[in-house]
Amino acid sequence: MLHLLLTAALAATPTWEAHAVVDAANAGAPQQAVGVGGAGGAWITPWLGVEGLAQVGLAAGTTPLVDARPELRLALGRTGPAALSLTAGYGVRYRGGVYGLGGVGAAVDLAAGEQGALRLSARYLAENAAVNTAQVTLGYVRTPQRTPPPEPVVEVEPPPEPPPEAPPGGPEIRPEDAVIWVPHPYCSWLSVQDAQGILSDLPKGTRLRIIAPDGSSRILVIGEEVAVEVPPREPQGALIVAGWPQDRVQLGAVQLNPDPDGVAIMTAPVGPVAAVLQGGGREATMETVMGDGFVIWVRAPSPDPILVRFPVNSAVLDASGRAAIAELASNAGDWRFEVSGSFSPEGKLEDNRELADRRAKAAYEALLEAGVPADRMKLMPPPDKPYADRSVAEQRGAMVIPVREDAP
Repeated sequence: MLHLLLTAALAATPTWEAHAVVDAANAGAPQQAVGVGGAGGAWITPWLGVEGLAQVGLAAGTTPLVDARPELRLALGRTGPAALSLTAGYGVRYRGGVYGLGGVGAAVDLAAGEQGALRLSARYLAENAAVNTAQVTLGYVRTPQRTPPPEPVVEVEPPPEPPPEAPPGGPEIRPEDAVIWVPHPYCSWLSVQDAQGILSDLPKGTRLRIIAPDGSSRILVIGEEVAVEVPPREPQGALIVAGWPQDRVQLGAVQLNPDPDGVAIMTAPVGPVAAVLQGGGREATMETVMGDGFVIWVRAPSPDPILVRFPVNSAVLDASGRAAIAELASNAGDWRFEVSGSFSPEGKLEDNRELADRRAKAAYEALLEAGVPADRMKLMPPPDKPYADRSVAEQRGAMVIPVREDAP
């Protein structure tokens, strides 16, 4: 603790003191001593200072005395030109030997110039239980004048400007051919001209809806605005995409799921637009041109079964098969799928049916690993014979068939 105080004192503005010393001890030591001393330190706070004190003198005319100790000084305040303080410290004294020396005291400073003062101090010092000393010092203390810290600048916010007062006929409303819904007791749509005569009579806080001829609208709160303009509506139309409930539709950054009937409705800006539909393993882009105020309806194509091909006499997916699985999984949407394997006519029927079953399981596991949930897939048994409507190359694969939610 003392080390921290001394460090803080060295960082503060220093003070110096020079004084004369008179000691009066009890019978356990030479009874009188005179000498000189000095101190250096600093006020580390407005009320607490740290000093290092050293004194030398002669006791009974022949015995040398040397004192050295740090002291804390506590400011008590100022009475007129006098400043009062208390001191406490502990150090060492040499008097034919080295002894511990502690003491407490009080001081009064009398101003002597802008940076100095005469200081009269009285201390009680104790070397041990047998030797006690009363000490009086008179000296001069000097404190270099410190530049006061700049006063903090407090920015005062200007008082808020009072809200503008509405004109006598009520707020100015644009466009002039807008209509206003005026609530109770009128409960009717009024033109701007017809409403001007009654708006000033409505209580503050009344909310009115204003609708411009192009359909754009906004809310007017009585007492809060003196002029209101309904911004024009951006030219736009409505796009209706008809697909299936399990699909997902995206227009620009907006993505939504169709309703239970498979219909997705969204607004679109005027000009060319492209809606992207995903689901059932397909991705379809539907392009059209939107006109202001028009409603355009587009029909999404139905999803087709997806063939995942395998090499001859193999149930291991090659690069093309893995690519087909990845594309199907990324466009699965919320559809369910049936997975069945097939085979070409070469070889024995039982071996071929077992190969078809392994192909279906390989496609199922690959889809599961690609992120299609297991509860949305169903493994189907292998066929009893090759599919006659498929080519030999198409028979060597697994078919993934999208299933609608309403299918049994």
